[in-house]
Amino acid sequence: MVLFSVRRQVATKNYKIAALRRHAAPIKVSTIMIDIYVINLPEAKERLFRMHETLSALGVKYKIIPAVKGKDWMESTGIKPFSTILHKYLSPGEVGCYLSHKKAWKEIMNSSKKFGVVLEDDAVFGDELLDFLEQLNNSSLDFDIIHVENVVKNNQSFLTSSDSCVSFEQTKIYRLFSPSIATGVMIVSKAGAQKLLHLTDSMYEPADEIVFNIYSSIRPKLIIYQTQKVLAWQNFQLSPEVQKLIPQGISKGKVNRKTASAALHGIKKLFKKINYLFSTTLIRNKEWIKMDPNQEQQAKLAVNYLHLLEKTMN
Repeated sequence: MVLFSVRRQVATKNYKIAALRRHAAPIKVSTIMIDIYVINLPEAKERLFRMHETLSALGVKYKIIPAVKGKDWMESTGIKPFSTILHKYLSPGEVGCYLSHKKAWKEIMNSSKKFGVVLEDDAVFGDELLDFLEQLNNSSLDFDIIHVENVVKNNQSFLTSSDSCVSFEQTKIYRLFSPSIATGVMIVSKAGAQKLLHLTDSMYEPADEIVFNIYSSIRPKLIIYQTQKVLAWQNFQLSPEVQKLIPQGISKGKVNRKTASAALHGIKKLFKKINYLFSTTLIRNKEWIKMDPNQEQQAKLAVNYLHLLEKTMN
């Protein structure tokens, strides 16, 4: 077992972030040009450095989406977004994450490419995802979103129709009809980006909830696929060793379940759940698919990421 001596103080060295931000070209995967977008707060230099090192090792060029600072946006607009899905006020972090994803969707919509890949700056993946992207680019698959992370829910299984299966060399993909979480890596088609922007025009929700939650009003209108094999992770998911060294996620707004409006929301959710369950009875050749956790690639990426953390911490 390799032991890493990693202090928790972040190094103050200059990582030449200004130079990194000039990597605004589309990614080249083999001979295929695909747009990669990295969401990153300007002050999160260590995160950007780690992402740059990871992508550079894979031969990937990318464009940075300067993340929205939710607190600043809320103060300047006077808007305090309320989630109708979760029945709570969103935290500044949730607001910033959602609005940052919308910025990426706009880039994809205005691009000439068939699809783009949106990365949060804590995402980690290897060459298997790149190979999948190359094959996807050469396919004629009609989709809005492809989710490549673990669905996590339902014992890491997801509901689909066996008729929807599309085989690639790395993995099979299926339509996703059950809930999921995480938007660390999301493949969004040009048509899907346009649809997302139209459907969410006046909505404020956590990015993953509005796309993958069964109580989302826009979810039934989206063509979402799920890879059977996990092809990407958020860094804290790689291993317990990495998790100990990485601050996890963003703060979330809290739900007050003791109000009359919360009780009414619960009743509405019950009816939506009944409607969702009824819709699943209409799925032809319904099947639950067990995720392939892809532990071998995960373990390799974990070791590499620990080495990378040594470069950004002392």
